[in-house]
Amino acid sequence: MNAAIRRATVFALALVLVAAGAALAQMDRFVPVTDEMLVNAADDPNNWLMWRRTYNHWGYSPLDQINRDNVASLQLVWARAMEPGLQETTPLVYNGIMYLVHSPDVVEALDATTGDLIWRYERELPEVYPPLAFANRNIAIYQDKIFLATADAALVALDARTGQVVWEQQVGDWTVGQHYSGGPMVVKGKVIAGMSGCYYINTRCFVTAHDPETGEELWRTYTIPAPGEPGDETWNGLPLELRYGGSAWMSASYDPELDLIFQGTAVPIQWTSAQRGTGDGDVLYTNSTLALDPDT
Repeated sequence: MNAAIRRATVFALALVLVAAGAALAQMDRFVPVTDEMLVNAADDPNNWLMWRRTYNHWGYSPLDQINRDNVASLQLVWARAMEPGLQETTPLVYNGIMYLVHSPDVVEALDATTGDLIWRYERELPEVYPPLAFANRNIAIYQDKIFLATADAALVALDARTGQVVWEQQVGDWTVGQHYSGGPMVVKGKVIAGMSGCYYINTRCFVTAHDPETGEELWRTYTIPAPGEPGDETWNGLPLELRYGGSAWMSASYDPELDLIFQGTAVPIQWTSAQRGTGDGDVLYTNSTLALDPDT
């Protein structure tokens, strides 16, 4: 190796080390994300703190450095390969760090300026898990944690600084097809997540709230009522074990003024009333929007 090449190599290595050091320094100065920051996310153009940026899920950034006049001149700054599989993700960005989830159940913290890896979490999944559970749409950030909803129906809290597992909570039963496809969101200090995968007999999906410090389940609302519960009459007497569908397969939204969570649900299964034997019943709460009290 000649002297010029050595100098170039040393210089390049120095740049890498400087970039890595800057990213680690940012982690050392990590400021916990608060409820106030999430509620006022629309007033913070420099960060992207939830799936669609704000609680109303508009997915709109007011930043104007890139506009119609200069968008044609954009050039690639960095690129990073993702895992093989179905990718439908939106990364989070907080104080220059990009938190990227990709399928299946991999989370990375990257320097958003350089693409350099700061930490990586990769979940060890069961050998057989639902074939539709390949897409992680989003993660959530709150306090000093990143929250992941997994393909095997668990919630995981990671240390936002290091990627280390803080807690893990098994919420659903992946062996009967339950899984998460839409990621969690945090509302009023609770981690809210909707279960998917209720495609088979004797399964019901639900929305749950969890303590961000421990993962403890605080409340659960089923998307299909049991006999005697409100909405039961809309199934026209169909036995509970034959009521399924109604996956809460997308992340919920939230209106702070109304103090209501809005969760969409999927269609009932079987798809037609003739197959289900439910007649002209509305088969609540499938194919609906649910307005939920975040406290209860």
